[in-house]
Amino acid sequence: MSLVYKRSGLFLFTCKIRPGARRAASGGGAISAVNHPKNQVRSRRALARVWWVDPAVGLGQQLLCSDSSVAPVRSYVDGQANHIHYAVVRNLLAGLIVNYKLRLSQVSPPGVLAFKRGNDPEARRGLRDEQFLRRSRAILELARRVAGSRVSRVDQLRRIFRYVASVFSYRSPVRERGVERLDLKNPKGDCGEMSALFVTLCRALGIPARPETGFVLVNGMHAKEHAWASVRHASGSWYDVDTQYASLERSAVGADRYFLRRPDLRVSFSRGYNLPLRPAVPAAYDLTASHRVRSEER
Repeated sequence: MSLVYKRSGLFLFTCKIRPGARRAASGGGAISAVNHPKNQVRSRRALARVWWVDPAVGLGQQLLCSDSSVAPVRSYVDGQANHIHYAVVRNLLAGLIVNYKLRLSQVSPPGVLAFKRGNDPEARRGLRDEQFLRRSRAILELARRVAGSRVSRVDQLRRIFRYVASVFSYRSPVRERGVERLDLKNPKGDCGEMSALFVTLCRALGIPARPETGFVLVNGMHAKEHAWASVRHASGSWYDVDTQYASLERSAVGADRYFLRRPDLRVSFSRGYNLPLRPAVPAAYDLTASHRVRSEER
């Protein structure tokens, strides 16, 4: 991933991928690929199946235009409003290059802090029990204990945020993904696992939440892969919550900079986990899958 700052919050992002032998590649949720069949020797005639996700549209980011070096043969929108493209790359040495022009900005917290369950499809999607975000009995008990019962939804949300930021120890790489695999008494993992625990605890309380995967701009010049979370406001907008960055702060005031706001410039590429791959990955192909994607027939 490379970027060029233009002016007035305009940025040009360039995503490059050159699939290696028998592996999938992903970066910030931007691009994932499955390389040539297991029994095919890497050569100029080898090909790769590639899926990539356009940056999500939401608070703090606006996609103005995009282009790719290989035209997609299929484009679709999944149940989490991710715009996914699929193409076949026949020149592995050249790979795939995707360019995006975006307008990015910081985001302030909502004027009215109101959060409710909601009954529309988007809200229901933010409450699902799904792979990597399972609501076990231990999770339900932990959510009730941390959040309390005689406080407002916002206070419950803030308590969960501060709890995850304070008790989670950063460890990378992660061997096994999923909240169900965490030691809840001493949770360890990377930014993705921290945000997954926060999302699952929110869902256990009936607060729609989802993981976000993308890049944070460092000094406006470098893009650093990162994962965080967002929660759904009563207005229908989704606001960022970054427990991992909050954990690096030395005070509650500093940590709260990452609660329901976007104090920096960042771009979210994929919303949620378990993104569907269409068409499905053929059995002859080798897939080193990240937790962000799943294969399905459709």
